[in-house]
Amino acid sequence: MPQLTPMILSDTTLTKWLACVASGKPCEDELRFRRANGKYRWHLQRGNEAGNIIKWYGVVTDIEDRKRAEDKIREQETELRQMPDFTPQLVAVFGPNRERLCANRGALDYLGISIDEWRQRSFADGVHPDDSERFKTYADRALSSGACLRVGGAAAQS
Repeated sequence: MPQLTPMILSDTTLTKWLACVASGKPCEDELRFRRANGKYRWHLQRGNEAGNIIKWYGVVTDIEDRKRAEDKIREQETELRQMPDFTPQLVAVFGPNRERLCANRGALDYLGISIDEWRQRSFADGVHPDDSERFKTYADRALSSGACLRVGGAAAQS
């Protein structure tokens, strides 16, 4: 087991710890320890009181690999969200309850609105009134089956 050098607590970590000691509530925090080899690794520290705080019991778990995996996932999510922006089509993604999740840059530029403005619109906002029933039918079918809804011109095809 690697030997840890003495820990230097940040003001935030120390403040959290003192608040937990004062209140008697369990403590949980993420912090970095410097190992004997000089490298820092992320750790999760948890402390629970024993009754009337005669003693505290704590566990420190190395979470460096988890933190790196979370960073990688965030990076991949960013790349994935950018991919539709490179397609020459207008792309919009809706959730199972017709909530607006995301739209590519092409769709937003075509509509002349921001992503926040787009998310505040209703599901079929922008569909011509003559096409609204047909659009609703195709959308219902796509949402219930999990299929992709493709809209070409004024008519929807699934």
